[in-house]
Order: sequence, then C-alpha cells, then structure tokens
Amino acid sequence: MSIAEFALGFAGIIIGLGIADLLVSLHRLIRARARVTWDWLALSFAGLQMLLSVILWWYIYFWFRAHDGVSFLEFLPNILLLCVSFLMMAAALPDEVPAEGLVLREAYMANRAQPWTLLAVWMALNLVIQSLENWRLREFRLTEAVVAASLLLCLALAAAAARSTRPWVHVLAITIIALLFGGMMLPARFV
Repeated sequence: MSIAEFALGFAGIIIGLGIADLLVSLHRLIRARARVTWDWLALSFAGLQMLLSVILWWYIYFWFRAHDGVSFLEFLPNILLLCVSFLMMAAALPDEVPAEGLVLREAYMANRAQPWTLLAVWMALNLVIQSLENWRLREFRLTEAVVAASLLLCLALAAAAARSTRPWVHVLAITIIALLFGGMMLPARFV
C-alpha cells in the first residue's frame, strides 16, 4: 500500500464521517419539515461545507500522490485539517428540531460563530500546509502566491461572517469561497 492510498483511506474515513453527520442533520430537518421554516442561506452554507470537504479529499490525494514518503510531523497538519473539516460539517446544520419548531435562518445566525470560525481555522491550516510545502520544495511560483492570496481572502471572509448577522456578508462569503475553491479544482485531472 502506497502512502497516498494509506492517507486517502484515512482521509476518506474522517471526511465520510463528517459528510454522514451533515446528511443525518439534513435528514432530521427533512423528516420534521412541517416544524421547520426553511432558509436557503443555511442550506447554502451546508453545501459549501460539503464542497470544501470533497475538495479536501481530492487535495489529499494529489498531495500524497506526489510524495514517496512522509513523516508524522509532515502528516500532522493534514490530520488537524481533517479534524477541523469534520467539525465544520458537524456544525453546519442543527442536529435536532425542537417540538415547537425551528426557524433555520434564526438557528443559523444564532450559531454562526462556531462553523464560520472553524472555517477560518480550516483556511489558516490550508495556508500553513501550503507554506510548509513551498518551503520544503523551495518553490515560490506565481501559482502559489495566488493560492495563498485566495486563502487569505477566504480566511478574512470567514472571520467576517463569524461576526456578522447581515445576510449579504454570508452570501458574499459563501459565493466567493465556493467560486475560488471550485475554480481551483476545475483544471484538476483525476487519473
């Protein structure tokens, strides 16, 4: 078994648990739909969490495929990134619907600090991992600078959304983060 296969299996388990948690929360909301006042913003945020986690899975595949071996210290930031990814997905949607009902927008805004702060930490960890890799390879190309600038922008947007109750801030953050990360993966070839 190669290091890429080993790491991808581990990542798949952690990311799979997070996706399962997010889907179970969505399932509970759907089952209690008569008591739920739906909101597209909360569901968009959950969709963003799903997108970022799938992108992380592919990123780990590409990163470890390019390495013959890796030390525990080199793998540690990726473990932290996976743990934060799980926590982001677990915090994306409410786990229960109270008997008196749930207004999804109110629940999302009341709990916005936790998932958005986790997303900011996720962005910061991505930035650290990219910087460590560039330092290890002694490569600092324009591509890496663009990725670093994108991560910093996403980090700032996540921090702003964690503090703001204005829906437009959340819409802007979700849209830009989804476009930037989705755009980074579009040219990727999966072989």
